[in-house]
Amino acid sequence: MTDKELRRLRRTELLEMMIEQKRAADEAEKALGQEKALREQAENELRQMRETCERLRRRLDEQAERSLAAQSAPAPVTAQGEISLDADTLRTLDQLAVRVELAVITAQEAARNAARAVELAQENAGGGVS
Repeated sequence: MTDKELRRLRRTELLEMMIEQKRAADEAEKALGQEKALREQAENELRQMRETCERLRRRLDEQAERSLAAQSAPAPVTAQGEISLDADTLRTLDQLAVRVELAVITAQEAARNAARAVELAQENAGGGVS
């Protein structure tokens, strides 16, 4: 609106325009605050997921080291070249395989959740304020 058009408006019209602009600014500020809160929440969740994955990775590494240390003697090899393992070793390997599988599943779920949180934060940040 030009200065000339503004001068032609009555005082009440100008006040109504100012009130409407103030409302719009307040709404935009509120939306921005909500967007920032959502983004911070998503970043916190992502950081926690990364920390959880790192803890799981360390625990798996420790368990693998303990398992390898427990198997100090090499596995006997049969005449056909196959490795012969006792039942305890097979159980240990099976348990390790299950733990690794659970860690991978947990890490994948954490990655999906983090991606969803980031997408949500980006959608809210991009579409909330105009």
